[in-house]
Amino acid sequence: MMDNFTPGQRWVSDNDAALGLGIVQSVAFRTVQIEFPAADETRTYAKATAPLTRVEFDVGDSISSMDGWRLSITKIEHVSGTVRYHGIRESGEAATMHERELSDALTFNVPQDKLFAGQVDDNRWFELRAATLQHLATQQASTSFGLHGPRVSLIPHQIYIAHEVSTRTAPRVLLADEVGLGKTIEAGLILHRLTLTGKIHRALVIVPEPLLHQWLVELLRRFNLRFTLIDEQYFSHIDEAFDNPEESAPLENLFDQFPLVLCGLHFACRDDIAPLMAMCHWDILVVDEAHHLEWTPGESSQEYRQIETLANQSDSVLLLTATPEQFGTAGHFARLRLLDPARFHSLDSYLAEEKQHAATAGLVNLLLDHQTMTEDDLAHVRSLIDDSDAIDLAAINAANNDARILRRHLIDRLIDQRGTGRMLFRNTRASISGFPQRHFIPAVLDDDRNETRIDWLSDKLRELSPHKVLLICATAETAVSLSKIMLQRHGLPAGVFHEHMSLLERDRAAAWFADAEDGAQILICSEIGGEGRNFQFLHNIVLLDLPDKPDLLEQRIGRLDRIGQQHDINIHVPVAAGSRDARLSRWYHHALNAFEHSCVTGQHIKAEMEEQFAAYLAGEHPDEDRFIKECRQLHEQKTRQLTLGRNRLLELSGCRQEIADPLIKEIKHNEQENILLRYLENAFDCFGVEIEDHSPSSWIVRPGAHLQVAQFPELPEDGITVTTNRETALAREDMHFLSWEHPLVRSTIDLILNGERGRASVCALHLPHLPPHSILIEAIFQSNCPAPAGLETGRYLPCHALRLLVNQDGENYTQQLPPDSYETLLEKINRKVAQQMIQSTRATLKKQVQHIEEIAAQQLPMLRNAAIASMHEELDNELQRLLTLQKRNPTIRDEEVQFLRTKISDLEKHLQSSTLHLSALRVMYTV
Repeated sequence: MMDNFTPGQRWVSDNDAALGLGIVQSVAFRTVQIEFPAADETRTYAKATAPLTRVEFDVGDSISSMDGWRLSITKIEHVSGTVRYHGIRESGEAATMHERELSDALTFNVPQDKLFAGQVDDNRWFELRAATLQHLATQQASTSFGLHGPRVSLIPHQIYIAHEVSTRTAPRVLLADEVGLGKTIEAGLILHRLTLTGKIHRALVIVPEPLLHQWLVELLRRFNLRFTLIDEQYFSHIDEAFDNPEESAPLENLFDQFPLVLCGLHFACRDDIAPLMAMCHWDILVVDEAHHLEWTPGESSQEYRQIETLANQSDSVLLLTATPEQFGTAGHFARLRLLDPARFHSLDSYLAEEKQHAATAGLVNLLLDHQTMTEDDLAHVRSLIDDSDAIDLAAINAANNDARILRRHLIDRLIDQRGTGRMLFRNTRASISGFPQRHFIPAVLDDDRNETRIDWLSDKLRELSPHKVLLICATAETAVSLSKIMLQRHGLPAGVFHEHMSLLERDRAAAWFADAEDGAQILICSEIGGEGRNFQFLHNIVLLDLPDKPDLLEQRIGRLDRIGQQHDINIHVPVAAGSRDARLSRWYHHALNAFEHSCVTGQHIKAEMEEQFAAYLAGEHPDEDRFIKECRQLHEQKTRQLTLGRNRLLELSGCRQEIADPLIKEIKHNEQENILLRYLENAFDCFGVEIEDHSPSSWIVRPGAHLQVAQFPELPEDGITVTTNRETALAREDMHFLSWEHPLVRSTIDLILNGERGRASVCALHLPHLPPHSILIEAIFQSNCPAPAGLETGRYLPCHALRLLVNQDGENYTQQLPPDSYETLLEKINRKVAQQMIQSTRATLKKQVQHIEEIAAQQLPMLRNAAIASMHEELDNELQRLLTLQKRNPTIRDEEVQFLRTKISDLEKHLQSSTLHLSALRVMYTV
């Protein structure tokens, strides 16, 4: 009975197992005082309703004393309401232990211990634990694991590149897609997946200073990667914290203090910063706009040397760069040197190798364009591809489907054996569909005063209403001034977005602008242009204060001109007659056609015509028409050269559709929101987290009044708005995109699996074909394979390894009764009644648990062997493929092959030593 408390008895809290073992200190008429020495707490309970369970052990149990010695119980003696245990110590001598001497830190985290101690939970906790293990196993085994969570559109070439790079060992690659194709997204996808799978823990991202906040926002908002931005301001604050220079030693470890670091290129090259970075080990180095790192055979810039130092001591390297054609062959070679200095040691050797690639590219053109091939062409094919001697000329030239399949097969073999795609990924707009048309809409103003521009803008907004407009100007001061004048002169509220606003303020501005019903019609941005935000729902952009850098102009337009844009883009450019902007507008449109087409030649032409360009911009050029004509001719010439120089083999290796399509299909299938939502609703209900409807496929999640934990991980006190719909998440960046990979979901899974709830449960079961008074025990076994996270053992040995169901006679019902055949027929049993039933059937239950563990032990070798066979089937084929390709393709490094060999060996060793441990027990008494 609950009121039979006696000083010296040991009890455990039903609600807070972390308190450890409690001891009764005093008993009053209606209350009892329990001390929990391990937690250094004393609590007073009402005797009639105390959430406590009496702790008594049985013959055969092994118990620990507070002095650390253990006793195997052989006899139990009850003395004045307390228990004295008699038994054998580890040394073999007989001993006695009163329950007062039991270890205070004793907890019941093993399912059978919790069960026999009466520490049983409601059935919903058991089902939540079982479901958690099942869902986690499904995610770990997925080939697309790590690609589900990012807030990005499912663009085939981006998904392919992320998958291809992140599955490699210590990848070192160039991402060289044309502007607007998503190099930043590709890098973020790779970082997200490598981090999630445990392959990397420390990452250093170095970007030009103007892009710092864009990267910071994108890494957080799109990929849930919390990078620490270390810049001049951060460093100066740290420096000021030490008045005495002799006390500044901690600065030596500044970059060691954070696993994910973002900083600017100029800052990284400071004399006092560069050595600190170089002292650290980085799992991966990411460098944006790497084409600006200057190198020649005789000399290299300070920036190049610093990146070279970091690249040499980083396991993996991602260089985001312009396409190889944009900055010349020597510049391209300089970047390849950073990835593999041993292979790319000589520019002359590289140029000779490139001539061979050009010949291969010509052969690819014949195959792709289905041109008739000659015997010489076929001989060339045979010289390039292993095991191709049997190819027949007539078969390859036939006008049928078999010939098309054969040509596609040969192209795939050429990509593998002769392509450079393992080190370089390049996609072009010419090879990818889905881009909108761009329309240049100029306007001539009387002057360039802000008031004049606002008057024009007010008229334009009325003309375009209800469509929204993005305006980009040069500075934050101009943006703020324009918004004030607009409100004062025309009563039109405008959203403002600039670098002096906090991240929260920018979020609110972007959300207000995105609101289709009550949001602002216009968002006025400084040059940061709504950094990292998704504006694909727009198709009108206004450009003020035109930049004199063509790349920067393309970056502005690129806020709207991206894959996934559903409308043509209208580019409005108001300029005052005879002004600097008017001359720039003319140059961009008539010389480069940069408003209506992505321009990759602009920077070259500006550099080549630097003096004339400066004079033209200042209004001092003697013949502006001739200057425009010369620039246009130069642009057309360079564009033709780039078109003729297209490496179609490289473009094909930038996205292999047969790999990308199944990945995207699996991701979409995994996004069936009812599965994730149903799981989260059950988890939140158990933990006391509130979830309420917000809008279609969107909800508000906040801590409830009866939260079961002190702080629910990744959930702030004021809650968050979430969506499981990818399109909604892309349009509403103020919402969290929930997936199985979101930090909130992963933290919920960790909270359940690392917690104590759901390890033991007792229910009543009404199943007509089972006799009453039967006892069924359902056991969930979890695999235990301690290994480095990067080995991804969960791909081969799922964490939800085994479910067993036996009755009191030892009969195995696992196959006959799957969970869905009886879970709706389970009935709740009052905790106190359940504890009494456990005690009355304790001997039978112990035999059942022992029998279940014996069955599990018998099945463990089969589980191990299946996991090892699955691993070998996947990785042995990959190893053989690499060895075959390495004979023909020098971009496959020896280190990569050796690492895969080591990975196979390590995986076999770890999988062979894997064990099963009992994760949860459910006892079902039939009625």
